[in-house]
Amino acid sequence: MELLARCVEARIDVRIIYTRRTPEEQADCVRRGTSRTMHSMHLSGRAMDICPAILLMEKDWAPEDPLWLRLGELGERIGLRWGGRWRRPDRPHFEEKS
Repeated sequence: MELLARCVEARIDVRIIYTRRTPEEQADCVRRGTSRTMHSMHLSGRAMDICPAILLMEKDWAPEDPLWLRLGELGERIGLRWGGRWRRPDRPHFEEKS
């Protein structure tokens, strides 16, 4: 919730794409290639995927748009792990640090 509040303050309109997933939903994400693991933090409700609303209509959500970095930095400032820093970036993904 705090990340969403920071987005409002920064005037970044975002849409929540995913929060908690059931094992069946996670398996479907893996099958479709939108997730790489069955050990996702989404299964425990400790992860959320969000996207800047303005990028939703762009091809592949415009992965190189600087808005992703702004969003990622907001999440990191409040202690979240941002998937945009991973070797294989997952820019919409934010999760609690374990």
